[in-house]
Amino acid sequence: MKLASFRVRSSGAVCFGAEWPLPGPPSLIDLVKAWSLYAEENSGSQLSHDELQEDLPSDAIRFIEGGAEQLARARSALYHCVRRAADAPGHRALVERGVLYPVSEVGFLPPVPRPGKVISLGVNYPTHLAEAAALPSVQRLKSGPGLPRAFSKLPSVLIGHREPVVYPRMTKQLDYEIELALVIGKRCKNVPRNMAADVIYGYTIFNDISMRDVQQDEMAIGLLLLGKNFDTSGPIGPWLVTADEIANPNSLDLTLSVNGDVRQRDNTRNMLRAVPEIIEYWSQVTLEAGDVISTGTPAGVGIFSNPPEKFLLRPGDRLEATITGLGTLENTVVPQRD
Repeated sequence: MKLASFRVRSSGAVCFGAEWPLPGPPSLIDLVKAWSLYAEENSGSQLSHDELQEDLPSDAIRFIEGGAEQLARARSALYHCVRRAADAPGHRALVERGVLYPVSEVGFLPPVPRPGKVISLGVNYPTHLAEAAALPSVQRLKSGPGLPRAFSKLPSVLIGHREPVVYPRMTKQLDYEIELALVIGKRCKNVPRNMAADVIYGYTIFNDISMRDVQQDEMAIGLLLLGKNFDTSGPIGPWLVTADEIANPNSLDLTLSVNGDVRQRDNTRNMLRAVPEIIEYWSQVTLEAGDVISTGTPAGVGIFSNPPEKFLLRPGDRLEATITGLGTLENTVVPQRD
């Protein structure tokens, strides 16, 4: 399933739902209301709010923690509504009951709005390693295998599909990085790579936005925090695609474009550390349901382009990050106003 967290513009209500699979205007289904309808029409009784939240919670992390059982309920609810919408009156009834929303009436949130942890890998593609070769930190990495490079993104900096990336006044070098991201499905620790698939709930698209000038100043003193962690620096989504729909996460095409101009293009098969190794290493710290691990970016980022001034981001730029099977994450850069 393609799952999503979203906010209804008219009411402000936050919902957990899924992509509507039938042809027509792109829409999202509120899975909790869909389950309520399914239960009502199959048992003849209405579930209370508490019963609904127990059966199919609206909180993304609680839903993920429910594992296969929650997902089976969500699918039953979705397919029930699909059958109900076989004709125009049935479709209209779903809209009128607030079960189904046209995408134009909602705002996407991060698929997991506040994950406990966001771990972001660095220099995990040979092409990105090569383009960054002049950096002292990369020269040390090239001298031997070393430890995986990574940093934390604060959960509060995540934003959803089509939410604006705010260009901070403190930087002159705003940059992009498309990445495949994994979402953990259950609490786990010390997971061997041959068991990695068992703890991955699904996949999404991540765009690691950076203030390169701030980042490089920080790295010169052995720190990496603000350059990667300013408000709106973590676009993610639009979907959390469940793992059963992605046959091989190590064979996915990635493409990022700015204003329609392709800047990054690669395939996850070229990652220096593949998904199972990433899980094995980072599960040395306890991972929990909803935690996000992004897997690094390929070549083509703005700061290493020639000349960088031409490729770094500016207010008004439109970003589109696409990964096979995961859709396209779109965001627009806007100036800081406050």
